[in-house]
Amino acid sequence: PPSQMRPSPAPDHPKLQRSQGGGPPPAEDGRKPQESKQMEEEAYAQIEKVKVSISRMRKLIEDERARLREVRTAHVKELASRTELESFLRDCLADVKKQA
Repeated sequence: PPSQMRPSPAPDHPKLQRSQGGGPPPAEDGRKPQESKQMEEEAYAQIEKVKVSISRMRKLIEDERARLREVRTAHVKELASRTELESFLRDCLADVKKQA
């Protein structure tokens, strides 16, 4: 029934003005579009910095893993050399015992 219908808003009502193209709507958080754009750009810049940092850290990890492989290889060679020397020493001691 017509008595239950809402009255239409006045032409100067803010919702009506926005819907008629009275400028860009404010951001959802109530900030102006320029502020939102600036915040978006700052967030993007921060994301890029984090990506660069992650890339550097990954490179450092790769370098450290390569160094670790080199050190492990050197350690294994050192152990093999020591074992070889110990074996040679045992053989020498056995020869001395035979001669004595």
